Amino acid sequence: MTLPIRALLVAPPSPAREQLIEQLSAVPIEWVVVDDLAGLKADRSPGLDLVLAGQAGSDGAGFAALSWLRASHPELPVVLYDRSPSIEATVRALHGGAHDLVRWPGRIEPLQLSVRRAARQRRSGRVPLPHRADDAPTALVGSSAEMIEVFRQVARAARSRVPVLILGESGTGKELVAKAIHGHSARSTQPLVTVNCGALTETLLESELFGHLRGAFTGAEKTRPGLFTQADGGTLFLDEVGEVSPRLQVRLLRALQSGEIRPVGADSSRTVDVRVIAATHRDPARMVAEGSFRQDLFYRLNVMSVRVPPLRDRPDDIPALVDRFLRQSERPLSVAEVAARTGVHRRCQQELRRHRHRALRAPDGHRTVLERLPHRLEHVATELGQLIEEQHAVVRERHLARPHV
Repeated sequence: MTLPIRALLVAPPSPAREQLIEQLSAVPIEWVVVDDLAGLKADRSPGLDLVLAGQAGSDGAGFAALSWLRASHPELPVVLYDRSPSIEATVRALHGGAHDLVRWPGRIEPLQLSVRRAARQRRSGRVPLPHRADDAPTALVGSSAEMIEVFRQVARAARSRVPVLILGESGTGKELVAKAIHGHSARSTQPLVTVNCGALTETLLESELFGHLRGAFTGAEKTRPGLFTQADGGTLFLDEVGEVSPRLQVRLLRALQSGEIRPVGADSSRTVDVRVIAATHRDPARMVAEGSFRQDLFYRLNVMSVRVPPLRDRPDDIPALVDRFLRQSERPLSVAEVAARTGVHRRCQQELRRHRHRALRAPDGHRTVLERLPHRLEHVATELGQLIEEQHAVVRERHLARPHV
């Protein structure tokens, strides 16, 4: 039998406080109630699962409680509620470490869901994120200052449950970052569901995300659950979210705000518990300014952000990446293939391809190629050559052993 949630409520005596307790009785909750911040600071109740504080936007009492709790009891999830929370208040609350900011008085279901999520987060404990996780096949690799900052950002995101927006050029590893956040979060035992929003038409993406009923449209021969439903309890990764159409942006916003989805063709909604991580290679702030991306959706997705630097900005990480690819490869890799897999500058890749055969035939061919690396990469050329040399030895010996006519 599941134990009742043990929650501390910070709210002044009023009919609204009693109404809130009554409406949340279905959860169920074992309450500890204090009137204000002074009562919160004086309370010594053991075994709390979360703190619930009201009126975040009016007199700031909820934010005062949040600030004190983050400093004194950072392990306790804090759920704030307000009659009419603004976007600015929501962003401030979530950036300040709140588990959620929910509209109440109003429908009680979103607040019930948030309380359950917060309690589950508290009881599930935390898994720390190491700076490197080389035991995982999709581990992030790097020891540069830029990647250490990425690791820090991933660790912060993993400790939270709020949406995350991952920014970076194509090929920088945004999906690996999403996997790292999910894998080190309280949801790591639940599904991580991924969709490339830019690869599907608007109609197909809508059906993929929200599901559809049989007969909802031509070709819908059977009912199909959407990705939000498949990710229930886990994480949904929306890759290339900048490609989502304006109409679907509205549906995404509703799902993020309420935790509710409605399959295509359905008359009613259902509640899901999904953490959303999104990524884009575009500049979402510029898209908002241009009017092609909703500002409110951007705020909802950008509660936390991780910016992934391109490899050209962190050349010190190239040897570690090369070593990873060489160790994972089942055959010797050419220098050009190594360059392509590690994301070395495109011009450099073209130069490497032109000298590919020379690198295979001549004993020192790969060194000739490495000498042509851009100036900023010269300091890693020697190490890069040493890593590749052993792999190429077998290939060169086989080639030189062949009879030449």
